[in-house]
Amino acid sequence: MDSGRARNFVLAVLVLVSGAAALAVLDRGEAGLPASGARSRAVAEPGTEAQRRPSSTSAPAEAEASARYFAAAYLLYEEGRLDRASRSALLGYSTPEFGAQLAGAPVHVPAGQLAPRQFVARVAGVEASIFDGRPALVASVVIAGSSGTHLLRLNLLERRGTWVVGGVGP
Repeated sequence: MDSGRARNFVLAVLVLVSGAAALAVLDRGEAGLPASGARSRAVAEPGTEAQRRPSSTSAPAEAEASARYFAAAYLLYEEGRLDRASRSALLGYSTPEFGAQLAGAPVHVPAGQLAPRQFVARVAGVEASIFDGRPALVASVVIAGSSGTHLLRLNLLERRGTWVVGGVGP
């Protein structure tokens, strides 16, 4: 009988640890989203500390923060649910050229059809790259939602001491 209790105790501990690990991976707070899920406040205002002038040691961390804020606004853009604050962040965390492209082609979700809800799970990494012939960083952002997870790759450029997104894709 004692071995059965011990086995049940071990199973209960494993279930709790697994659940805590799953919540840590999908923690909305880590993704720049409030724990309550209020997505309209998921983005930071452009020009805040996430975009301050990078130094050699802080560039990846600051580029990662810019990528996270842009991605949160970009997902709302893709879902057709872009509010004023998110639009400001989307344009503020992108180059003027890319921002004009996004603003010029807003996403329209057909009437009666719901866009899938997604959120930024985490920034998987930032690595050096070349974008439009210039030194850049590429951030790989893990997006999670009801249909599973996928990667969103953001091309980040340093512009006037800040990290901004110049494009989305490979």
